Amino acid sequence: MAYSATDRGSMGYGYLWWTLNPDVFGSGAALASGYGGQAVAIVPSKRLVVVQIVDPAQNAKGIRTSHFVKLLQQLAAAAP
Repeated sequence: MAYSATDRGSMGYGYLWWTLNPDVFGSGAALASGYGGQAVAIVPSKRLVVVQIVDPAQNAKGIRTSHFVKLLQQLAAAAP
């Protein structure tokens, strides 16, 4: 459950975690997003945990969180 309302559509925020749209990811899905594109996502409805690490030496600009969420959507759709 989100602690704070945000300007990011269906995403809420609380205690350093973003809540993900339950219509897309199911109940309880959340994302922790860090510097440069580091990310951890938990999708309980699919029994899925996805971790992304980014090497700033290879990608100085980092990776946008929105790109990670799109990848996460594809992975969740493919998961049984």
